[in-house]
Amino acid sequence: MPRYRPAFTPPSGNLETTMPRPLIELICALLVSGLCIAGFVEATKYMGPSGYLPKAVMLLALLLSLIWALQSVLWLRKSESESTADSASLSRIAVFTGASLAYVVTIPFIGYFTTTLVFIPAVSSALGYRKLRILLGAPIIFVLALYILFSLILQVQLPDEPLLQLIGIR
Repeated sequence: MPRYRPAFTPPSGNLETTMPRPLIELICALLVSGLCIAGFVEATKYMGPSGYLPKAVMLLALLLSLIWALQSVLWLRKSESESTADSASLSRIAVFTGASLAYVVTIPFIGYFTTTLVFIPAVSSALGYRKLRILLGAPIIFVLALYILFSLILQVQLPDEPLLQLIGIR
């Protein structure tokens, strides 16, 4: 009988490197909000109809991240009053934050699809996810779905992408 291995194995932390989970979520929500604002600013550079969807997606993502931040604040207040010991590692936050910033900075240079194909498995792996099929399959399916939607169905002119040029699509 095969031995059970969890898909996610959280790293163990000590008291010096942990903080309450609601605080971590609040920090992440605020970082995501900042990334959404940066994405919206980048989307304003797209001319004509090709800029509508990125702007709408960034505004929706900003709204959702602000809701997440509000929920985190409420949870933080509740957990402080109950004094729960739920905490997570600071190193995981640093990995996610650094990778997210690198993701946003890298997109204009090597393209959205290429960056996404590298970012999702790298961050998931760094955060402890270990199912290789999901780790590699999910980003490929996601990028293919986006390409099919925008390029083939909506017929939106996509920016030049080195990965697409490499495999001969563009």
